[in-house]
Amino acid sequence: MLFPESEGISWRWLAGVALAGELLLSGCASTPNPNVVSPYSTKLSTFNYKDEGTLVLIIVGVEAAQYNVKEKYFPLFVTLANKGAPTLHVTPESFTFEDSLGRKFSPVPLTVIQAEYHRGEFDRKLFRQNYSFTGTSVDRYTPIASNFYPSITRGVVNDNLQLPRFAYMNDLLYFPVPEQGVVGGPFRLYFKTPELEEAVVVSFEIGRAMSP
Repeated sequence: MLFPESEGISWRWLAGVALAGELLLSGCASTPNPNVVSPYSTKLSTFNYKDEGTLVLIIVGVEAAQYNVKEKYFPLFVTLANKGAPTLHVTPESFTFEDSLGRKFSPVPLTVIQAEYHRGEFDRKLFRQNYSFTGTSVDRYTPIASNFYPSITRGVVNDNLQLPRFAYMNDLLYFPVPEQGVVGGPFRLYFKTPELEEAVVVSFEIGRAMSP
């Protein structure tokens, strides 16, 4: 339909209206919906999720877990920093894994992992590499040595820690693979000690690796 100039509407005016409409639609498309809440904790990097409060910072790494779709057990990388709590008494039992159906699991005992699990060296390699993504979050804290799952051939168990304020630990934890599998989510890792009134929770997902 044509709009002659005599009717008070020009092509220049119509073009301006069209451009304004496109800009409005574009702005709406790129603006995140504030009503959509992610089921996952803050993503620190591709394979790391974190929860940070006034007392505790905890980072969960899932890179090695994605390779364990056919295994009975899977690892999580855990970085834990005491930001402002009294000294934290930390053991493997301070952590609990919750699957996507709400079932909770304690860490697998060391003796079981040493007897039945054979991907430990591969996990430790990825664990060391993962520090390049998590280290900057704890570079102002004092490291406290831990070793929840030493290999059979080397290392000594160190699984009963006192974590003072402004200190951190970095270690692996192993859990049973859930009945529905280890790929997907949301999964949760709970951290609770007697010094904390409430558990600290990190929510995350685990993807499927392309190859081992």
